[in-house]
Amino acid sequence: MVDDKRRMLFNTSDSDGSGKLGYVEFESIWLTIQREAVMARMTEAGVTRSRLAVVFAYSILVLCLLFAFIFIGVAAFVGSGAFGAVVNSSLIAFSGVAMNHGSAEEEDEEEEDAV
Repeated sequence: MVDDKRRMLFNTSDSDGSGKLGYVEFESIWLTIQREAVMARMTEAGVTRSRLAVVFAYSILVLCLLFAFIFIGVAAFVGSGAFGAVVNSSLIAFSGVAMNHGSAEEEDEEEEDAV
């Protein structure tokens, strides 16, 4: 820390003007130094309050979508309505497509091995 910054911190922390720091004054200046050091490191790393807010909002959005997906999935399997029937038939259709896609890849590999 440069001399001017140290003097400024000391003068603002020496609340009684005695020229000495008591325990409470020292604790206050120490917390200020820690806060400034953390903010400097965060700035060096490119972390700002706005970026943290965006990440937090994005995380909340992802969690909400995840819970909605889970609850809709449970409702589809538990319910006996049309929605459950659509989900169940879609699962069967997609599993068939996945099986056929896997078979096509295996046939391509077998043809390459034969060549």
